[in-house]
Amino acid sequence: MKIRAERKQLAATAAWVAQALSRNPATPDLAGIRLRAEGNTLTLSAFDYDVHHEARLAVEVAGEGECLVSGAFLRTITAELSGREVELVLDGERLTISAGRSTYRANLLDLGSYPTLPDAPATSGIVDAYALADAVSSCIGPTDDAAPVPAVAGLRVEAADGTLDLIGTDGRLLVHRSLEWKGEDFGVTLSSGAVAAAVKGLSGPVAIGVTESSVGLSDAERTVVMRTISHKYAQWRLAVRPADRDRFGVIVERDDLAEAVKRAALLTKAAKDAGAVVLTIERDSIEVTSSDATAGGSEVLDAQADGREVIPFSPFLLGMALAAMEPGPIRLGIDRRRSPDMAGMTSIRPADRASTDDREAVLAARKGGEAR
Repeated sequence: MKIRAERKQLAATAAWVAQALSRNPATPDLAGIRLRAEGNTLTLSAFDYDVHHEARLAVEVAGEGECLVSGAFLRTITAELSGREVELVLDGERLTISAGRSTYRANLLDLGSYPTLPDAPATSGIVDAYALADAVSSCIGPTDDAAPVPAVAGLRVEAADGTLDLIGTDGRLLVHRSLEWKGEDFGVTLSSGAVAAAVKGLSGPVAIGVTESSVGLSDAERTVVMRTISHKYAQWRLAVRPADRDRFGVIVERDDLAEAVKRAALLTKAAKDAGAVVLTIERDSIEVTSSDATAGGSEVLDAQADGREVIPFSPFLLGMALAAMEPGPIRLGIDRRRSPDMAGMTSIRPADRASTDDREAVLAARKGGEAR
């Protein structure tokens, strides 16, 4: 095998493929990236049983062949070398990588023990790569693939009635996005980390294919196959309500509130569940307050509200919810329950109800009403 490639393209491709490698591979061969040179294409593949990345790169092929090389070596060396072009040459049991006056070599891994790679499922529908990546970025904030409550672990993806819904939640904060969808109905739960790593490298139209046990994402040059998570996901639709069902709402600039919450959070502990910021909502303002044993502070922001309320939030989760919104006016829909032993729910969405921006977050208030 002997190829010549544009170095930056190869480095970017190797970095994306290497995201499928496990930090603690079950066998030595799973630490490798398989290289296959054929025609005028170099195909790079990585696999760890839960996720498979494969990318095709146009290169000059002077000699066809395939090998398995350390993914860490390939990713690091191609990224750090200088020069416009890089040459890869298979020499017996070693792979040589050269660029300019720099040459590096690595022993090969055992290609014979490398597992058979999975095929991508048949296409269920098509979605735009940029829209998908933006939606995933919004929703993964509260997700935890290793959540102690299985019903909220991972990223939920559902397709029905011409809409592709993405949902991420930890039980206290839920972020929801919906995209236009032309394809088959389905519902799966996936590793949020695997999805986030995959979509950052995709472009143009992305084909999504679904089976009972796997999901495939493919563009013109890259393919990802991920194993689904089998547990039953939370009934997230029960937390999402139309704006006209809010008890009342308040409109405020997203950036103003996000910056005030960020500063107020400096007076609370860093952990998710420690401290609170309190929003005191008046007809024409929101006061953001926080304090600890030694210091406290508040900021008053211009707002338009339908009523008055005092609501404590986790600064960590409120900040995450606001980060999922686009800049501009947002509407906080208040539905605080009067029962003293139950926290209320606040929806956050664009203030313009006619907006095509589909994002929304639903956030539980902290029990109790004082900053601490």
